[in-house]
Amino acid sequence: MVSTVLNDPRVAIAQQGLQGLARRQEAIATNIANVDTPGYRRKDVPFEAELRARMGTGPRLATTDHRHIAVAPASVGLLRMAVDAAQGRTRAGRNDGNDVDIDYEMTRLAETSLRYQLLTQVVGTRLATLKEIAARAS
Repeated sequence: MVSTVLNDPRVAIAQQGLQGLARRQEAIATNIANVDTPGYRRKDVPFEAELRARMGTGPRLATTDHRHIAVAPASVGLLRMAVDAAQGRTRAGRNDGNDVDIDYEMTRLAETSLRYQLLTQVVGTRLATLKEIAARAS
């Protein structure tokens, strides 16, 4: 049981998600700080697609019934979390080359913060389970 909690793929996935969200929050903060900088191009950290793809890879347990619980892969590995120039979002009416939309960035900041809080709770719950197992074992 302890080994199951320690090697829980959900915790590994949540940790990768937390790292990606932290990097994204830094990029958003930089975007907000440069809202009035001429020529500044907004940045983003697009990690979700790679994380989603990695969640679907790896060995699968055989299931003989569709009601069996699916098990995630044991490892998600390291994700590429580079800060990239964001594509597709431009701020209308700016002639100085800056494409930061403060309303969009503030919305993304709030969304990123909520996602970070959710993943923190997931990891906290799993660690609380481990603590309870250790307490019962002694």
